[in-house]
Amino acid sequence: MSESTLDTGASGWVSYIPSGEAGKMPWPERKSILAVAVALCVIVAVTLAWAVPHFENTLDRLSKERLEQAGIDTSSLNFRWNYRDLTLTGVLPPNVTVERLATVLRQKEYALPGLFANGMRKLRLQLHQPDPVVVELAKSDQQLRVTVRIGPSEMILDGVVQTDQQRNRLVEAALRSGIERINDNLEIAVANSAKVGGDTKIETLADMLILSGPGNVASAQLSLDENNLHYRIIAHDNEAAAAIETTAAIAVVDFRVTGELNLIKNGVVDVIARSDGSRLLLQGSVLSEEQQRRLAFAVGEAVGSENLIDRLEVTDLSARISGADERVDSMATILTQFAPGVKGEVSLNGTNLNVNAAVGTEEVRSYLQEIAAVARKDGLNVEENLTLLHEKPLSDSVLLQSELDSLADAIHANIVFGSGNTNLTRAAKITLDKVAEKMKMYPSLQVEVEGHTDNVGRALVNERVSQRRASAVRDYLISQLIDSERLVAVGYGDRQPVESNDTAAGRQRNRRVHFNVVGRLK
Repeated sequence: MSESTLDTGASGWVSYIPSGEAGKMPWPERKSILAVAVALCVIVAVTLAWAVPHFENTLDRLSKERLEQAGIDTSSLNFRWNYRDLTLTGVLPPNVTVERLATVLRQKEYALPGLFANGMRKLRLQLHQPDPVVVELAKSDQQLRVTVRIGPSEMILDGVVQTDQQRNRLVEAALRSGIERINDNLEIAVANSAKVGGDTKIETLADMLILSGPGNVASAQLSLDENNLHYRIIAHDNEAAAAIETTAAIAVVDFRVTGELNLIKNGVVDVIARSDGSRLLLQGSVLSEEQQRRLAFAVGEAVGSENLIDRLEVTDLSARISGADERVDSMATILTQFAPGVKGEVSLNGTNLNVNAAVGTEEVRSYLQEIAAVARKDGLNVEENLTLLHEKPLSDSVLLQSELDSLADAIHANIVFGSGNTNLTRAAKITLDKVAEKMKMYPSLQVEVEGHTDNVGRALVNERVSQRRASAVRDYLISQLIDSERLVAVGYGDRQPVESNDTAAGRQRNRRVHFNVVGRLK
């Protein structure tokens, strides 16, 4: 092995040459330095591979949120970030200019600290103009044309109104009527401006809608055009009929108000009783307070008055189908056998009685079958499905899912969102209040709030929108005293359509919220 030497040149520096072959650094020292250098390179590469996409994704999210906050729909836009450079492609949103897009995007409210402290560096816009919309101008005599159909639980609004304010007035009147479901198919005239007298005519129609709720009428149809308001209404009682006639008579508008107003010919009992094994719910309508007391007493005998949820309404109709009291007695006798542990439901509608229950003993089943046989002899159409609990237990989950599914039409019609937002309308909150009532009957069950969209726009954007909307519904239910642990919000985007997205009607059906019972709390 060669020795290290000192070089004592005239420079005054003393150079140290380590010992080793040909004056080179020994291999162990060189290997350590090389390993450190390689490790540093790997760390830098991994950091860049993570950091740049992470910051790009953050800028992508913030830029979309900034546009949505400015009221710009981003569903037709594609965002592609390259470090701090943004390329925006797709179709220019309606009523939005390129200049406005650039102005909103260049604001630095979403800049990031560190490397991204200055936010966006370059912006490139490659956008197509939206396809022109061909609109057939409505004829002057079609500028105001509204038809309203009212049933026991649904009000359908069809036709053309002149302004957004007129449409909102009719929807507000429908809500005030107390109807369970509202199907709003109204369109706004192209000009979006009221002709002389149009607002006054809409106001008259709205006043009549308020009086045409389920508490006053059994069914109704009203039609409004430029020259006439015609109605055909079947009222529950004389008081309701008088109120409607007075409203029609004092209409101070320059058109004719005509109509037909009749009293309902026959009142029918329409009651359903549901038991989860401990509590029993009564809901529907009976014809007298005596019928209500008879059913409530029977339930109290079975499960105790503290376990009764009484939501019966008394219609107090003087005209009724013969034998209604006797049929209520038959239902009450059956309910006395719904002791704690018995699960199922009993429904009475007119002359139809249905019994579906899982009972604890063969003796109770035989007794209920005997009651059903007697009721048949008295003229009732009876259908019964009686099983023993150990043969076919009815699940609380099935009962709650059935309750939520009964609101499906109202949920789809009323829980709707404007483009790009998650705000709940008044109609949506009214429907969600009913969902909360159903859930409070089964406090140990967990429900998934599903959000769905159509396939317009990017899949990733649709999934985010559906998640935010499902979360908005979950937050409202929590505000109505539903335990947060009982609710899970999941956005499915456009992955689970129930109809084709090729038509406007299909896309509307796919933009929905659904409630799915997923099990018990752990």
